[in-house]
Amino acid sequence: MEANRHLTVFLFALSVFVRLCSVISALSGGFYADNGREQSILYEPLKEEIKQELEEEILHLLGLEHRPKPRNHDIYSSAPKYLLDVYKTLQEDKAVLHENLAAATRNRSHGALKDSDFIVSFVNKVHHQYPHLRHERNRRFWFSMTEMSLEEEVVGAELRIYRNFTENRLRRRHNKQ
Repeated sequence: MEANRHLTVFLFALSVFVRLCSVISALSGGFYADNGREQSILYEPLKEEIKQELEEEILHLLGLEHRPKPRNHDIYSSAPKYLLDVYKTLQEDKAVLHENLAAATRNRSHGALKDSDFIVSFVNKVHHQYPHLRHERNRRFWFSMTEMSLEEEVVGAELRIYRNFTENRLRRRHNKQ
């Protein structure tokens, strides 16, 4: 009975100690780290003004006017997904290669694909809309091929267009059924 009481007091004291440590840590407003001389020192969080100055300086060094906005990863990841499918197909067994290669390349020139050293994807560089167009069907596509050296030869090219799925298309599809 006495052992249970000592255990209860010990656990209570331990929980109070842990709570006290968390409160002190929260109130300190920083974190401790090694300074390289086998000493732990307190690093205080940066003030908002200093954070803003650092952000502006980094943007200036990178040649940017404002912080970049996150991209729509569905559109920008479609080309790498296609390249991964082609890569996985080429890595598979030789007996299955011809069958899967036809599916992966949509019956394009298999010889050109096998003989090529590498495959490159280019994403459309035009991101603005043209207000003078009367409908959304006419668009311009620009692809920068400056990443390729002059010694390289383009064996083939393919244009794949991916559209975002909208609610209007969903309603039209539902009404047709």
